Amino acid sequence: MNNAKWLTKINTIEILLKKGNIDFGNVNYISLTDHKEISNRSKVEKNDILFGMIGTIGNPVIVKENNFFSIKNVGLFKKNEDLINPKYLYYYLSSWFVEKIMLDQELIRGTTQKFIALGGLRMLPIPLPSIDEQEEIIKEIESRLSVCENIEANIEEALEKAEALRQSILKKAFEGKLLSKEELEACRQEDDWEPAGLLEKNAEDTKSGAGQYFTPRALIRAMVTCVQPEPIKTIVDPACGTGGFFLASYDYISQGHDLNRDEKEFLKNKTFHGNEIVANTRRLCLMNMFLHNIGEMDGETFISSADALIADEGNRYDYVLANPPFGKKSSMTITNEEGEQVKEDLVYNRQDFWVTTSNKQLNFLQHIRTLLKENGQAAVVLPDNVLFEGGAGETVRKELLKTTDLYTILRLPIGIFYRPGVKANVLFFDNKPGARDPWTKEIWFYDYRTNVHHTLKKKPMEFEDLEDFIKCYNPSNRHDRQETWSEENPEGRWRKYSYEEIIERDKTSLDIFWLKDDSLTDLENLPDPDILANEIIENIEAGLESFQALMETLKGE
Repeated sequence: MNNAKWLTKINTIEILLKKGNIDFGNVNYISLTDHKEISNRSKVEKNDILFGMIGTIGNPVIVKENNFFSIKNVGLFKKNEDLINPKYLYYYLSSWFVEKIMLDQELIRGTTQKFIALGGLRMLPIPLPSIDEQEEIIKEIESRLSVCENIEANIEEALEKAEALRQSILKKAFEGKLLSKEELEACRQEDDWEPAGLLEKNAEDTKSGAGQYFTPRALIRAMVTCVQPEPIKTIVDPACGTGGFFLASYDYISQGHDLNRDEKEFLKNKTFHGNEIVANTRRLCLMNMFLHNIGEMDGETFISSADALIADEGNRYDYVLANPPFGKKSSMTITNEEGEQVKEDLVYNRQDFWVTTSNKQLNFLQHIRTLLKENGQAAVVLPDNVLFEGGAGETVRKELLKTTDLYTILRLPIGIFYRPGVKANVLFFDNKPGARDPWTKEIWFYDYRTNVHHTLKKKPMEFEDLEDFIKCYNPSNRHDRQETWSEENPEGRWRKYSYEEIIERDKTSLDIFWLKDDSLTDLENLPDPDILANEIIENIEAGLESFQALMETLKGE
């Protein structure tokens, strides 16, 4: 290498320091001799912090790896990790307090172009709590900022799809395929314009969070096909709804094996266990079980009405198949002194949990790991926030990678759940005994979201849609897999990431995509307007839900 990257006042402040990252797409180059001379004065290393000094003041960035570059007119805060956590310093330098100090003390100068001198940076006061306190502050900051980032991503995606929707409408119009008002009104008069049936009506009641009752049956069947439950083994669903996972597992075991008498007895009365706190739903589940010859009318019930998260009852199971309730926060309804019913946040204080949080999905994930026997298998539907949320979320992900073999994540498309705005995934992992090294070695991702368009009525997800995923998953021998993604085939949906690659990601994020969204670029093959409109609604709903969760968190402080 004959030259080195060169970050200067010209191309750094406005272009290269973006949202906490360094963009090397637009750099100048200098000779190695000049690079070495500059590095003697200001060598940039991993976990140092860069700070814009000219033009746009600030935009701090944590250097995430030992890269080969030099700086000029960019402030450099050298790491001292015994004294201060780099993330703590980064968040402090990003805060309004630092900007106020610089203005109050008149550290920012210049008329045509603003700048701050190196001496001014050295005058910045930095509060220094203990390292442990710094880490707690970081967790609290990141748990909230990750919600903001999710909101921003959903809104950006909705805005991008809005232009695709505009083009799709125009395309349909000039092809003569748009419905007239009379045709649209005729559609509204059709019998199936509004979904019918008790469960579907419950599922549409988003205020009750009832969408969890209706996990798509195609998805349930695919999850069971991948896990391949065996006879004389136990299955639990701590939020079982109407028993969809139980019925699919019963069919898989009874139809896929030639069961003897003892195996049939075990399947009927000892295989399935669950919790459902909604009384009507629990009754529907029990009815479903009896109609499928599971359990006895006068026998001991295997579906508890207790809140599964309250305590560890000590029972361990071979399989957990579940789609825990949607909604980020756990809460309970109480009657206050005025006789009014109000909701209060519910925080579960359990010794077996890695972290205490009011986040419902993180609590269910921790509980599910507890429920598993050693080498027990889990397949769980969880929303995107579990993959990227900071603070408690990062702690849970790190512990999950360490104590289990998290080997597969299926990214699900939007438009398959009754509750709008749901972006979900299926996590497949095996529980493992205690060990010094992390059990997770690599995670295989299947992106069935990008460029996939489903709606509940016009294009529901079918089992056949997931057959390619099942083939890639290879249930008969999941240790023998082949990526469909490669540099030569960048459109492949099946790709693996090593533990080392995952742990180096910001907040140990598992929110990974690599495919390009063709609906934003391929004008020739645009999805129908109603599909695009539905996806925009899903993104906006997801953003609004994140706003609501953040507001509730801030209200409680």
